[in-house]
Amino acid sequence: MSEILLDEATHIYNVDGHIIPSVTQILFAMGLIKSYTNNPWYAERGIAIHRACHLMDIDDLDESTLDPQLRGYIDAYRKFKEESAWKFEHLEESLYHPAYRYCGTPDRWLPLIDIKSTENHEPLQLEAYAELLRANGFNPLIHAYFLTLYEDGKYKLDPYKLDRTRLGVFLSATIVYHERKERGLL
Repeated sequence: MSEILLDEATHIYNVDGHIIPSVTQILFAMGLIKSYTNNPWYAERGIAIHRACHLMDIDDLDESTLDPQLRGYIDAYRKFKEESAWKFEHLEESLYHPAYRYCGTPDRWLPLIDIKSTENHEPLQLEAYAELLRANGFNPLIHAYFLTLYEDGKYKLDPYKLDRTRLGVFLSATIVYHERKERGLL
């Protein structure tokens, strides 16, 4: 079993002493998603929302420390938890795909859910996470979900049917990523 280390500040994965690209790094480098670096506040907000949701899931959220700008998103997640009553087997665990050499940290599984604070849903990301689950002995079934949390305390759960064609796009991008990296083109 490989040891996966994630530097949370830089979002860089290290597996057995080797830096391994993340799902997001591959998608970005191959031009399949846009960069969100124009305004780092959005990335910071997303990280803070994910962290607060995780703390809520493990019953360790001190709500008095929440930034007021995040309150609605966290209320939305609470409402989702109450209304769905879903219990997840895994929360924010980093995984490594030994054949394709990439890492990722699915938000929640099983079922597989990607938590968002915007409408920017990325199906290729869910496909990559589902493949990570398969490579690590889990069965993501045929559906995954995008859970969008809104500032007004509402949420939307969108089912996504896993699609082998889209998975092929991601895996092809991963192969090209590694080839370009080995040739010094990245």
